[in-house]
Amino acid sequence: MTIASSGSDQEAILKDYQPDLILSNIAMLSIYGYNRMRKIRAMPLQDGGTILTIALTAYAH
Repeated sequence: MTIASSGSDQEAILKDYQPDLILSNIAMLSIYGYNRMRKIRAMPLQDGGTILTIALTAYAH
């Protein structure tokens, strides 16, 4: 397991490591989580464009 504390950390990790699954907070500090998921999906297949991604949030009303 590898942990990224921000969207930019996540991006840097993905350059060197291809996980089987990404669990990501929708409300990340440096980038909105949905945008991060779109960026991952737009990546070429060999760079991780097929990684299963799950976006979560702790927002409650």
